[in-house]
Amino acid sequence: IWHLNLIKVKPKFDFLMACEKLGPPSIFMKWCCITQKFTPLNELINKRYPLGITVVSGLRKAESPTRAALRNVQRNKLIPKQLLVFPILEWGSFDTWLYTLWKKLPINEVYRYGFDRVGCWACPERSLRKLKWTEMTHPSLMERLYEELNSYAKHNGFDESWINMGKWRLRATKFTKTPICFISRLCSQNDEYIYSIQNPKVMSKLSELLKVFGVKHKFS
Repeated sequence: IWHLNLIKVKPKFDFLMACEKLGPPSIFMKWCCITQKFTPLNELINKRYPLGITVVSGLRKAESPTRAALRNVQRNKLIPKQLLVFPILEWGSFDTWLYTLWKKLPINEVYRYGFDRVGCWACPERSLRKLKWTEMTHPSLMERLYEELNSYAKHNGFDESWINMGKWRLRATKFTKTPICFISRLCSQNDEYIYSIQNPKVMSKLSELLKVFGVKHKFS
């Protein structure tokens, strides 16, 4: 309707593939934002817009406590070359809908099911009610999510309530600490540490995990 030249960006590993490697995301372990949004966006910006870009966003303070702290113009630390501008930051839901109806703007059909906002379909911060609504709007997606949750629950000894009661959203699994190297030195150019990994099996496992986050690596 607006004849936009849209650029589609996809992560190397989709959300459900990443779940297999990292386990489901939770409000304490939101790896999904990094792997599914920030990493592919950074790659696109660095490739097409090396000097940086300005993004006009429709985020509003009323949407969440986190967004209530936003300023009208700011940067995202995880996407350093992106300058964010929020023109309707102070708008409430009533303002948004009035403007939408006045200008006869097209809307996402899922709003007709009762959603007050539309975001990532499997976000761990969504309520159980909204996840149930997603079963009505996108049953095939939720079926695949439940398959991943069942697999993780079975492997880690969780019962059905871990899934049915939404306990997976509160997952705070301790990461298994594995010593990966015994040699490190400070890189004088970038002030970054370089680690030397001696065990080939550990290196292979680590390299596969880093792929999920878009990290490129070389064996040496």
